[in-house]
Amino acid sequence: MFVSLVVVLVIVIISSDQSLCDRQYVHNNQEIELTKVVVIDPKHCNTSHDMVVVIHSAGQSMGKYFNYRQELRSGWVGVMKRRKIGVWFALALNNNQTVNEELLIESNKYNDIIQFGFVDNYYNLTLKAIAIQRWLHRYCQSVKYMLKTDDDIFVNVDLLLKVLPDFATGISGMLLKNKPVFRQVGHKWYIPKQYYSPDIYPDYLTGQAMIADNVTRDQLLRAVDTYATIAGNYMLDIDDALLTGIIANYANITRLHSYHFAFDYCHCLTCLHTVPIHFECKQRSETWHTFMNISKNTTDDYITTSSYYSHTLTKVVVIDPKHCNTSHDMVVVIHSSSQSTGKYFNYRQELRSGWVGVMKSRNIGVWFAIALNNNQTVNEELMIESNKYNDIIQFGFVDHYYNLTLKAIAIQRWLHRYCQSVKYMLKTDDDVFVNVDLLLKVLADFRTGISGRLQKNKDVNGEVGHKWYIPKQYYSPDIYPDYLSGPAMIADNVTRNQLLRAVDSYKAIAGNYMLDIDDALLTGIIANYANIERHHSYHFAYDNCLLIPCLHTVPIHFECRQRSKTWHDFLDMSMNTSAYCSHTRT
Repeated sequence: MFVSLVVVLVIVIISSDQSLCDRQYVHNNQEIELTKVVVIDPKHCNTSHDMVVVIHSAGQSMGKYFNYRQELRSGWVGVMKRRKIGVWFALALNNNQTVNEELLIESNKYNDIIQFGFVDNYYNLTLKAIAIQRWLHRYCQSVKYMLKTDDDIFVNVDLLLKVLPDFATGISGMLLKNKPVFRQVGHKWYIPKQYYSPDIYPDYLTGQAMIADNVTRDQLLRAVDTYATIAGNYMLDIDDALLTGIIANYANITRLHSYHFAFDYCHCLTCLHTVPIHFECKQRSETWHTFMNISKNTTDDYITTSSYYSHTLTKVVVIDPKHCNTSHDMVVVIHSSSQSTGKYFNYRQELRSGWVGVMKSRNIGVWFAIALNNNQTVNEELMIESNKYNDIIQFGFVDHYYNLTLKAIAIQRWLHRYCQSVKYMLKTDDDVFVNVDLLLKVLADFRTGISGRLQKNKDVNGEVGHKWYIPKQYYSPDIYPDYLSGPAMIADNVTRNQLLRAVDSYKAIAGNYMLDIDDALLTGIIANYANIERHHSYHFAYDNCLLIPCLHTVPIHFECRQRSKTWHDFLDMSMNTSAYCSHTRT
């Protein structure tokens, strides 16, 4: 074996290593022939499943790419193997023979490496992709599905297996349309006009992850061999554009866009609606374990054909109490943030010792709605907090200000499941104090619809860089429909269900965008679309009145440092006065 490694290595250095120093943009016939040379050849498909997985990795026996393989083996690749699904890391040769010998040792240990007979570098990815298809044709021809992915991708195994039968004949993945050919000399993907004259590529699949059936794989391999023989055709060194675009188009192979592959570089976001998840974060192993923990705790019905992209995550519940916990005609949901110490934890503690505690003592269900923290230790601490207080719901997307739309939708989905019979829902924030006695006194006065502080004729902010800026391309009117201010509002159960149905139908309409400004979108744009009534209530006509106990209002928005003291002052005054704030009722 070692002798053959040396022989092949000599051939390869002569024929294909020049791209390391001097990129040639295309592969010649001699290089294409090297795709038939297999140095480490397991000679079997090793799958009892209807699928085989091939992962592009690099010929390094230590460092970054070795660590990637180890992380995947302890993560989703290990899950695949335990389910008797064949998984292979596709490598090529390293210029250092000692490294190749170490890779052989790694192969003997894990039995999951295929090594091809050309030098491993970025501009030989076309060779690697062709070599994989040749190897699959020889040993895995009867296996229906092949998932090709990269070693910096995490795969949602359960979702992949669940949706596998849905994939049609062809190549499926994230389809890129009307992509220009780069003509900027020196660009990573630059292609000179002499090698490919069109300025736009045919539609192609992005290389990080795609799935293909065995009929299509054989068709593509035949097309590679015929395309390369036609005068004027060049085998470009950009693998995805060439193979799934130019050559697939030449062979009339169907390419399909799947929203399950519509991922983005979401860093440590746990995009559970997608099969591939591309991470660029330092805590890769930790992130994988976070993903595994979340996927174990999600419900089975977070995928529907009408859900797409990040909004599918509104169906993922990580900490799920699975009950409404109220014997009253009302439930309260408080927007909070996923911090287990500091500001937002302190807010929750203050409210628990204040008006939230009063609510709980009256058997009214109160829940803090949070989402995921990028730090798994924090998520574990939040689980401990949840077990202690039994008042946390945690959803399956990362917690930050511009995911408030996701949180608001997720809350409505959760309420629909567990609190559908509860007539009233108060939604508020963790920096708002609620006048419990007044709320219970006026509850029956609220009409069908959404009630709160109604904002009328509010401009869509067009100032680039502003916190609430919305580009014209995503929402063209200059004025929002009337909407309720986000810090506090109340809605009945009929309206909640109507709003939830409207969310799903609205986002399915071409040209509609799910803006990241939650109150304007949900209680304004979508409520208007669904003819949902919005009402102004003077009980919600608060302002940031600091230490003034605004006893005519239900919510009181405080921006002061003595929050706990203010709460207790408020309790004392509410028991001894019926005074209103100095401003007039509206």
